Amino acid sequence: MLYEKKKEKSLTANKIHHILILGAGGQLGTNLVKSKWPQEYSLKGLSHEQLDITDRDSLEKEIQSQRWSFVINATGYVKVDKAEQAGQEPYLVNGLGILWLATICKKHNIPVFHYSTDYVFDGSKNTPYVESDTFNPLNTYGLSKLFGELALKSVLDKHIILRSSWVYGVYGRNFVKTVLQKARAEEDIFVVNDQKGTPTCAEDIVEVTKEIIFSQLGQCSEEKWGTYHYAGLGETTWYEYANYILNIAYQDLKKPVSKIIPITTETQRRNSPNITLRPKYSALCSSLIKNTFSVKERSWKDGVKKVVEQLSTL
Repeated sequence: MLYEKKKEKSLTANKIHHILILGAGGQLGTNLVKSKWPQEYSLKGLSHEQLDITDRDSLEKEIQSQRWSFVINATGYVKVDKAEQAGQEPYLVNGLGILWLATICKKHNIPVFHYSTDYVFDGSKNTPYVESDTFNPLNTYGLSKLFGELALKSVLDKHIILRSSWVYGVYGRNFVKTVLQKARAEEDIFVVNDQKGTPTCAEDIVEVTKEIIFSQLGQCSEEKWGTYHYAGLGETTWYEYANYILNIAYQDLKKPVSKIIPITTETQRRNSPNITLRPKYSALCSSLIKNTFSVKERSWKDGVKKVVEQLSTL
């Protein structure tokens, strides 16, 4: 998927900010290119198929092709369970690819906006994680994402790392869409009830991304580069989350919905050995990003309600 949003002809060239979006075919990438940007921003979105971040030569050629104001990296290996048997691929995409990106962007003095995950933590806390908490990923996916974070931090000063959690939206594969698909098929849905976190709407993540980019391009503040957390407001378990999704969707389905059956993580992993370990608790504290960039949180329930209603019209 090649996406290019052209600038308005009436604007002079020196007012245009060129933004390169990598991973434009994924959940966040699709939201980024479909989002409304001010006319002084010219976007180019490339899917993983069009530009493999692990191909250093192709990556450098693309970055040299334009005077980019920002590169947003929305690409990544995100198959949490399959990552355990995927060999080097998660580390190449989520780790080495970020090292190449950081190295090339440093050479051309281009800031990078990069997305990461709550899965860099082990879930041993019982209060929301802050940016300075010790990371200790439990699975390959989390470790590969951590490698990417460390690579970016070690090479490029001008970066934003945005950690988020339980991301859902209209595009891509996510929990909300999976629950609705199973409900329409009248399948029983087995959902763990002993893992707690915060669902976060992809659309909200994109709006926060834009606010930070606008801020840093408008009046760059060196001390604002770094790592931030952003998640929906409130906490829930996967089981409560699934119930809420179907409660919102009930009228759209026009029939009795599937039965949601709570299970423990232990039971889930015993019944499905390919399910990898996840944090028991991975809620994120968004105080730093709110205080630094004046962004707002939306209740996870409000976000889910909007997405379920949008999906019902598709």
